[in-house]
Amino acid sequence: MNSVVDVLKALSDPKVLAIFNIIALSNVDRGFLLSHLNLSTRSCHYRVSRLLKTGVISRKNGKYSVTSFGLLVHHAQNLIGLALNSYWKLSAIDSLESSHRIPRHEYNKIVSNLLSDDKIKEILTRERETINIVDPRKSINSIPLNIQTSTRRLGQTI
Repeated sequence: MNSVVDVLKALSDPKVLAIFNIIALSNVDRGFLLSHLNLSTRSCHYRVSRLLKTGVISRKNGKYSVTSFGLLVHHAQNLIGLALNSYWKLSAIDSLESSHRIPRHEYNKIVSNLLSDDKIKEILTRERETINIVDPRKSINSIPLNIQTSTRRLGQTI
């Protein structure tokens, strides 16, 4: 079973990420990847093998396609991209929140007015009663993806 580190490590290579994004958009074969990414056969095979090993893509009848797990990873990657596009606005929100004690309804208005993406707005305006943390008793590399987080109440120490 892979860990979050394994998946992120595989996708940290820009060429692997490009291959993953192409496959996430459309089922393709190795020939398509070779012709569109200017990779050697060996380099393409190595990078595709990393994606297959992490379980974000599969191969069937000579074509690569994104798995259900891969689709979730792709959506998470898109969310990161949206957050990066709003980085300075998010920094302004953090600055306001840390320097002033803003009531929750005012914070929600600021988020709503500054940000345009509904996914990011929903995440930021959701009540923050619980947060996800990695279980500190386990090595991050040995925690399976499906049980990697636990919840705790705000203010609770580890």
